[in-house]
Amino acid sequence: MRRTIAALMTLVMLTVLMAGCSKIPLTGMDIADPVNMEQLNTSGEYVSRGFIESIFFDNEEMFNACYPDGFVDSINEESSSTMFEDFKEAMTVDGEFLGTMFEAYNNFTKEEGYDEDEMRFSISVVTGIPEEEIEAMQVTKIKVYFKDSEGNAAQSIYFLVFSYQGSWYMYNVQNKDAEFKN
Repeated sequence: MRRTIAALMTLVMLTVLMAGCSKIPLTGMDIADPVNMEQLNTSGEYVSRGFIESIFFDNEEMFNACYPDGFVDSINEESSSTMFEDFKEAMTVDGEFLGTMFEAYNNFTKEEGYDEDEMRFSISVVTGIPEEEIEAMQVTKIKVYFKDSEGNAAQSIYFLVFSYQGSWYMYNVQNKDAEFKN
Protein backbone atom coordinates (compact mmCIF):
# COMPACT_ATOMS: atom_id res chain seq x y z
CA MET A 1 0.00 0.00 0.00
CA ARG A 2 2.83 2.42 0.86
CA ARG A 3 4.42 1.79 -2.52
CA THR A 4 1.18 2.59 -4.30
CA ILE A 5 0.85 5.83 -2.32
CA ALA A 6 4.43 6.79 -3.18
CA ALA A 7 3.84 6.15 -6.88
CA LEU A 8 0.63 8.19 -6.85
CA MET A 9 2.32 11.08 -5.02
CA THR A 10 5.04 11.14 -7.68
CA LEU A 11 2.46 11.18 -10.47
CA VAL A 12 0.56 14.09 -8.92
CA MET A 13 3.74 16.11 -8.32
CA LEU A 14 4.96 15.59 -11.89
CA THR A 15 1.61 16.63 -13.32
CA VAL A 16 1.56 19.81 -11.21
CA LEU A 17 5.18 20.67 -12.02
CA MET A 18 4.76 20.14 -15.77
CA ALA A 19 1.75 22.45 -15.87
CA GLY A 20 3.93 25.53 -15.27
CA CYS A 21 6.23 25.44 -18.30
CA SER A 22 7.85 28.73 -19.30
CA LYS A 23 8.34 29.81 -22.91
CA ILE A 24 11.94 30.24 -24.11
CA PRO A 25 13.50 31.26 -27.42
CA LEU A 26 15.04 28.52 -29.57
CA THR A 27 18.52 29.93 -28.94
CA GLY A 28 18.09 29.60 -25.17
CA MET A 29 17.96 25.80 -25.21
CA ASP A 30 20.98 23.82 -24.09
CA ILE A 31 19.88 20.21 -24.53
CA ALA A 32 22.20 17.33 -23.60
CA ASP A 33 22.56 14.12 -25.56
CA PRO A 34 19.99 11.54 -24.39
CA VAL A 35 20.99 9.29 -21.51
CA ASN A 36 21.91 5.74 -22.51
CA MET A 37 21.57 2.55 -20.47
CA GLU A 38 25.29 2.45 -19.66
CA GLN A 39 25.11 5.94 -18.09
CA LEU A 40 21.73 5.60 -16.38
CA ASN A 41 22.58 4.44 -12.87
CA THR A 42 26.04 6.04 -12.65
CA SER A 43 24.95 9.36 -11.12
CA GLY A 44 22.00 11.29 -9.77
CA GLU A 45 22.05 13.44 -12.89
CA TYR A 46 21.73 10.54 -15.29
CA VAL A 47 19.02 8.66 -13.41
CA SER A 48 16.93 11.86 -13.12
CA ARG A 49 17.33 12.74 -16.78
CA GLY A 50 16.89 9.11 -17.85
CA PHE A 51 13.64 8.88 -15.91
CA ILE A 52 12.04 11.78 -17.82
CA GLU A 53 13.54 10.74 -21.15
CA SER A 54 12.32 7.16 -20.73
CA ILE A 55 8.75 8.38 -20.45
CA PHE A 56 8.86 10.68 -23.47
CA PHE A 57 10.97 8.33 -25.62
CA ASP A 58 8.65 5.43 -24.69
CA ASN A 59 11.50 3.34 -23.25
CA GLU A 60 10.00 1.08 -20.59
CA GLU A 61 13.27 -0.82 -20.10
CA MET A 62 15.06 2.40 -19.13
CA PHE A 63 12.15 3.48 -16.92
CA ASN A 64 12.26 0.20 -14.98
CA ALA A 65 16.04 0.48 -14.57
CA CYS A 66 15.56 3.85 -12.83
CA TYR A 67 14.36 1.88 -9.79
CA PRO A 68 16.01 -0.91 -7.75
CA ASP A 69 15.49 -4.47 -9.00
CA GLY A 70 11.99 -5.74 -8.28
CA PHE A 71 10.53 -2.40 -7.20
CA VAL A 72 8.51 -1.69 -10.37
CA ASP A 73 7.28 -5.30 -10.46
CA SER A 74 6.01 -5.02 -6.88
CA ILE A 75 4.13 -1.79 -7.74
CA ASN A 76 2.68 -3.33 -10.90
CA GLU A 77 1.36 -6.34 -8.96
CA GLU A 78 -0.89 -4.03 -6.93
CA SER A 79 -2.38 -2.25 -9.95
CA SER A 80 -4.45 -2.98 -13.03
CA SER A 81 -1.99 -0.93 -15.14
CA THR A 82 1.78 -0.63 -15.10
CA MET A 83 3.70 2.11 -13.36
CA PHE A 84 5.22 3.06 -16.73
CA GLU A 85 1.76 3.39 -18.36
CA ASP A 86 0.55 5.52 -15.45
CA PHE A 87 3.49 7.91 -15.77
CA LYS A 88 3.12 8.13 -19.56
CA GLU A 89 -0.56 9.02 -19.15
CA ALA A 90 0.17 11.65 -16.49
CA MET A 91 3.02 13.18 -18.50
CA THR A 92 1.28 13.83 -21.80
CA VAL A 93 1.92 17.25 -23.31
CA ASP A 94 0.63 19.03 -26.37
CA GLY A 95 3.84 19.29 -28.29
CA GLU A 96 7.14 17.64 -28.99
CA PHE A 97 9.59 16.57 -26.29
CA LEU A 98 13.02 17.98 -27.18
CA GLY A 99 15.24 16.71 -24.36
CA THR A 100 16.71 17.46 -20.95
CA MET A 101 19.64 19.21 -19.33
CA PHE A 102 21.13 18.80 -15.86
CA GLU A 103 21.09 22.09 -13.94
CA ALA A 104 22.24 21.44 -10.37
CA TYR A 105 22.12 19.18 -7.33
CA ASN A 106 22.22 19.34 -3.55
CA ASN A 107 23.47 16.50 -1.44
CA PHE A 108 20.59 15.49 0.83
CA THR A 109 22.53 15.80 4.10
CA LYS A 110 22.18 17.45 7.49
CA GLU A 111 24.96 19.86 6.48
CA GLU A 112 22.80 21.04 3.57
CA GLY A 113 19.80 21.54 5.89
CA TYR A 114 17.87 18.36 5.09
CA ASP A 115 16.48 15.73 7.46
CA GLU A 116 18.71 12.93 6.23
CA ASP A 117 17.57 10.35 8.79
CA GLU A 118 13.88 10.85 8.01
CA MET A 119 14.49 10.55 4.26
CA ARG A 120 16.57 7.36 4.69
CA PHE A 121 13.69 5.94 6.71
CA SER A 122 11.15 6.96 4.05
CA ILE A 123 13.17 5.44 1.21
CA SER A 124 13.63 2.28 3.25
CA VAL A 125 9.91 1.91 3.95
CA VAL A 126 8.93 2.43 0.31
CA THR A 127 11.69 0.41 -1.37
CA GLY A 128 12.47 -2.21 1.26
CA ILE A 129 16.17 -1.29 1.21
CA PRO A 130 17.69 -1.18 4.72
CA GLU A 131 18.40 2.42 5.83
CA GLU A 132 22.08 1.70 6.48
CA GLU A 133 22.54 0.51 2.88
CA ILE A 134 21.44 3.84 1.38
CA GLU A 135 24.83 5.34 0.57
CA ALA A 136 23.91 8.87 -0.52
CA MET A 137 20.91 11.01 -1.49
CA GLN A 138 20.61 14.07 -3.73
CA VAL A 139 18.02 16.54 -4.91
CA THR A 140 18.66 17.06 -8.62
CA LYS A 141 17.33 19.86 -10.79
CA ILE A 142 16.65 18.91 -14.41
CA LYS A 143 15.43 21.25 -17.15
CA VAL A 144 12.95 19.63 -19.55
CA TYR A 145 12.46 21.16 -23.03
CA PHE A 146 9.38 21.00 -25.29
CA LYS A 147 8.19 22.58 -28.50
CA ASP A 148 4.50 23.33 -28.96
CA SER A 149 2.33 25.47 -31.23
CA GLU A 150 3.32 28.60 -29.30
CA GLY A 151 7.08 27.95 -29.43
CA ASN A 152 9.63 26.39 -27.15
CA ALA A 153 8.92 25.70 -23.50
CA ALA A 154 11.07 24.66 -20.56
CA GLN A 155 10.34 23.45 -17.06
CA SER A 156 12.73 22.66 -14.21
CA ILE A 157 11.81 19.54 -12.27
CA TYR A 158 13.39 18.46 -8.98
CA PHE A 159 13.98 14.81 -8.08
CA LEU A 160 15.14 12.98 -5.00
CA VAL A 161 17.54 10.23 -6.01
CA PHE A 162 19.61 7.84 -3.92
CA SER A 163 22.62 5.58 -4.21
CA TYR A 164 22.42 1.91 -3.23
CA GLN A 165 25.14 -0.69 -3.88
CA GLY A 166 27.05 1.78 -6.05
CA SER A 167 24.12 2.62 -8.38
CA TRP A 168 21.78 5.62 -8.44
CA TYR A 169 17.97 5.26 -8.42
CA MET A 170 14.84 7.42 -8.52
CA TYR A 171 12.84 7.96 -5.38
CA ASN A 172 10.46 10.87 -5.79
CA VAL A 173 9.76 14.32 -7.19
CA GLN A 174 10.69 17.13 -4.81
CA ASN A 175 9.21 20.58 -4.33
CA LYS A 176 10.82 23.35 -6.34
CA ASP A 177 11.88 25.74 -3.57
CA ALA A 178 15.24 24.07 -2.81
CA GLU A 179 18.29 26.36 -2.96
CA PHE A 180 21.17 24.91 -4.93
CA LYS A 181 24.87 25.35 -4.23
CA ASN A 182 26.36 22.94 -6.80
